[in-house]
Amino acid sequence: CKKQPYASQLFGDTPEQTRQAGIAARSQGFTAVKFGWGPIGQAGVEQDTDHLVAAREGLGPDAVLLVDVGQIWGDDVEAAATRLPALEAARATWLEEPFGGHALEAYGALSARSKQVRMAGGEAAHNFHMARHLIDYGGVGFIQIDTGRIGGIGPAKRVADYAVARGVTFVNHTFTSHLALSASLQPFAG
Repeated sequence: CKKQPYASQLFGDTPEQTRQAGIAARSQGFTAVKFGWGPIGQAGVEQDTDHLVAAREGLGPDAVLLVDVGQIWGDDVEAAATRLPALEAARATWLEEPFGGHALEAYGALSARSKQVRMAGGEAAHNFHMARHLIDYGGVGFIQIDTGRIGGIGPAKRVADYAVARGVTFVNHTFTSHLALSASLQPFAG
C-alpha cells in the first residue's frame, strides 16, 4: 500500500504567513501538508476561516490539507462544529485532536455532524483499548498511533489491524526520536 508523506508545520501568525508556508511546502515537493496549532481556535471563527482559506490558497487545489488543533476545544462540540463549514470549504481531509483524547462523546458527536472532514486522533493512547474506544465510540476516521506511547510494535500493530478491519486509516504519529520513528514505521508499513 502506497504511503503519502506530509509536511507538518504551524499555522502562521497571520493568514498571509499561513499562505506562504503552504507555498513553501509545495515548492519542497510535498503534496500533503498538516497545519497545526498557532492561532487556530483562539480568536474566533472568522480568523480561523481566514487561515484555512490561506492554507488552501498556498497549497493549491490538488494538495491534501490536514488540520491539527491540539485539543483546543477541550470537549466543546459546538465550538468545534462552528469551524466545520470552513474546514469543508477548504477541503480539509482531517481535523486532528479537536478534543482531549478522553472526550469520546465529543469526538463521536462531531464525527456524526461532519459530512466531509473526518476526525483524527489517538497519539496519546497508551494502550490498545484507548485506541479501540476512540475508533468505536469517538468515530475517528484516522487513528494516529505513537508506537512508543502505546507500548511498542505489537500493540501498535494490533491497533493497525483493528483499524483496517473497521475502515479506519492507521497513521503513524511519531515526533520524539529517530528510534521511536523506526519502531513506529513497523506497524505502519504492514
